[in-house]
Amino acid sequence: MDTITIVIVDDHPIFRQGVINTISIEPDLNVVADTDNGDEALNIIRKHKPDVVIMDVNLPGMNGQQVTRQIVSEKLPTRVVLLTAYDDVEQIIHSMRSGAAAYCAKHVKPESLVGIVRQVALGKYVIGTEVPLIRSPRYIEELPEMTLNMTLLNDSSAVQFSIAPSIAPIVASTSNTSDTL
Repeated sequence: MDTITIVIVDDHPIFRQGVINTISIEPDLNVVADTDNGDEALNIIRKHKPDVVIMDVNLPGMNGQQVTRQIVSEKLPTRVVLLTAYDDVEQIIHSMRSGAAAYCAKHVKPESLVGIVRQVALGKYVIGTEVPLIRSPRYIEELPEMTLNMTLLNDSSAVQFSIAPSIAPIVASTSNTSDTL
């Protein structure tokens, strides 16, 4: 199993250390650096080129979405997991438009965050189940014109689905059933 390299970015030291502690106990995950602001985060990401960055949306200097846009613009290999205290649809849309691979609220369970990081490292897009995107299909047309393969994680299973903005409703599938959400 390959090791997934990770950078952690959050301006709250106690939260940042909690994420570091959560990630560090996993044998396949390696925190290579951490910081408390967006400007330094971008420099660290350029230097280390981690597989994944776990980053707060609201940061001093460049915010998480601005850093994400820059990562995408520079074609850096790093995939972004954005964390936020605000789990509203508009933040999801802005985060996904910026190029984030995942978006979840900061009240995510540690084991779920670990799963999200692994999914993102595999090339998937993840939105935490506590985010109301699938219950608000009117916002789908506001997403970028592309199909996104996403995973919704909850306590008992992962649900795979694709979003095609020109196609509604969103169709979800699990390993044993297909449902329209």
